[in-house]
Order: sequence, then structure tokens, then C-alpha cells
Amino acid sequence: MEKHCVWKGVGVGAVSGLVASWAMLAFIDGPGRRLLDMLKTDEDRKREAARQERDGADTPESVTMQAADVFASKSTGGKHLSLEGRKRGGTLVHYGFGAAMGAFYGGVVELAPVVGAGVGIPFGTVLWASTDLVSVPAVGFAKWPTDEPAAAHVTHWMAHVIYGMGLEALRREGRRWVR
Repeated sequence: MEKHCVWKGVGVGAVSGLVASWAMLAFIDGPGRRLLDMLKTDEDRKREAARQERDGADTPESVTMQAADVFASKSTGGKHLSLEGRKRGGTLVHYGFGAAMGAFYGGVVELAPVVGAGVGIPFGTVLWASTDLVSVPAVGFAKWPTDEPAAAHVTHWMAHVIYGMGLEALRREGRRWVR
């Protein structure tokens, strides 16, 4: 019986990434939202109110909604998605990215098991730092970290830690089943 198999790790990781993506959204929509509200300063609330007045929207579009619209626009020669299309597309982008990162993680852990140490917290933290703090602002889908309230960073980091922990727990259990 083979001990390490990259392809099995990739498959289990992809499925684990889907489920961990759901857990991440559940945190963001529940405890994460309440925590963010508790951590906001009066200055954060004033800036948010000014943004809502300026933009005329309750909440800015999520990064995944923006990405879905860009993908659609590039693949259709410039046609943009409706608001409903951006919402649906954003969900697909979120779960697709979560599955892809899970597949990557699952394959890497097969090659270097030490990557699975820390019950997924290091992976979630690296994923948060590389996406939320660098990649996403670099492509213009979000503000740079210095332009965001600290409370947002705390809750986004926690959401990615939940993703990483869920990913690792599910990957470990999945690899026990998939031999």
C-alpha cells in the first residue's frame, strides 16, 4: 500500500477545500460579522458611512464578485454581468479558488508532510497574507492594507485560519479513507 500519492492528495484536498470554503463563509456571515462590528472604532464607522453616502451602496462588491465580472468580461468580449450574475459568479469564484487552494495544499502535503503541521493555521495565514494583503490589492479589487481598518484584517485573517484548519482536518480524515 502506497503511503504518499500526490494525485490522491490533490483530489482529497480539492474536496476538503470546497467544504472549508463553506466554513469560511459561515464564519464571515455569522461570528465574523459580529466580531468586525465589535472591533470597529468610531473613526471606522465614520469612514464607512461616508463611503456608503458617496457610493450609494450598503456594502461594496466582494472581491470574488469583481473577479467574476472581470472573467466574464474578458471571455465575452466586454460584456459585464448583472448584479445577480456577479453574486452567482462570486460564489463560483470563491468555491473554485477554495478548491484549487485545497488541491494545491493536498498535493504539497503528500510531497512534504511537514506542511500539514500546525493544523492548517500556517497555510491559512500564508493564504490570507498573499491574497488579502498583496495579490487582491495589487490587481485593484481591494484597498491596500494600510487603507483598511485593523478590525477588517483581524476578521479576514480569522476566516482564513478557519479555512486552513478545516482544510487540514478534512484532508487528514479524507486521506484515511482514500488509500
